[in-house]
Amino acid sequence: MKKGKEILRSSYQIFKEECLIIEVFSGLLTLDNYKSHRLAVSLDVDFSPEYNLLVDIRSVVVTGLIHDVKAYVDFVIENGYTNAKRNTAILVATPNQNVYARELALLEGMLQNLSIFTDIDNAVKFVTTDFTGNEVENFLLDIQQQSTNIFYSESEY
Repeated sequence: MKKGKEILRSSYQIFKEECLIIEVFSGLLTLDNYKSHRLAVSLDVDFSPEYNLLVDIRSVVVTGLIHDVKAYVDFVIENGYTNAKRNTAILVATPNQNVYARELALLEGMLQNLSIFTDIDNAVKFVTTDFTGNEVENFLLDIQQQSTNIFYSESEY
């Protein structure tokens, strides 16, 4: 059976000593592939729901409906993927990403301290004092090349 067309790449790195998780995505982001990514991260032996999180979605187009965000938040709650003590920074670059991130911030903001950023330096300061924006930008480039998870469309080509 052939795989469908590649639609999303996601990667992450856990910095255990710094209590930080950095995630990066590129392609078409859907609720289902985001949930699959979140599950993969949570199964990592170094994962902790208390670690701060920096999520880079600057290279994605978010697809789906706004109410899909509520379904994702319900999924997060049911599976214990977050902790009210942690800070989450979401890096965005487009109005499409901003709309979904703002909805997520409204819903998930009750579960954790979540903010949206267009500037990497401020996003990094929000989640850690251990790294600079330039260091995290380099981490993101390295992590993105690893492509831990690759998601495909269901249709064959």
